[in-house]
Amino acid sequence: MKDLQKFNTPLPSSSSSSSSSSLSNPRPFSVGAQTWKIAKGRIQEILSVIRPTVVSEHRRTEIIDHIQALIEYSFGIKLFLR
Repeated sequence: MKDLQKFNTPLPSSSSSSSSSSLSNPRPFSVGAQTWKIAKGRIQEILSVIRPTVVSEHRRTEIIDHIQALIEYSFGIKLFLR
């Protein structure tokens, strides 16, 4: 958990929105290029720290199977997501 402490610093707001509304911006393409660049870097840092576990992979597989069954039942379409 200590590695995730550095992710608590806020992203800079874009020039067209205030810092309080930048996280809930209904028009994501109005976010400045610099903010997107910083956000992408943060996402990569977070993804490099997060590692799947056996339990999370099992849950993910169950969710995929359930969604496949719902789609097949509802639409008669067989999907192969894995």
